[in-house]
This record gives sequence, structure tokens and C-alpha cells, in this order.
Amino acid sequence: MREEVGLFCGPLSAKSREELPQLISRAAALDMSAVKAEIEAERQREATVHERRVCPTARRGPMPGGA
Repeated sequence: MREEVGLFCGPLSAKSREELPQLISRAAALDMSAVKAEIEAERQREATVHERRVCPTARRGPMPGGA
């Protein structure tokens, strides 16, 4: 985790002793503002796809005078 963003998911025991310092240095070198911008862009793409999947009548809301 760095700035509330998960950077690695998996058991660290699966990594060798030589890989751990490299993993840590790669995480430290990340531009977190670019990472957060990429995450937000992905969320926007997912929201757009979800909106397109909704039935058009559901987007209009309830019928006037309907129950």
C-alpha cells in the first residue's frame, strides 16, 4: 500500500530474497499522481460501460403519475 493504493497483491513468501528489494524500489519510484489518474480514468470507463448497459427506459426514471 502506498497513499491508500494497493500496489502488490500476493504472498511475499512467493518472492525470492533478491526480488524483494527490487519490488520495494519499483513501488517507491512510482509517480503516484499518474497512478491515481490512471485509476480514475479506469473508473470513468467502467461507469460509461455500465451506463450503456442500463435499459433506456430505466434511465428516464419513473413514469409520471405511476406507482
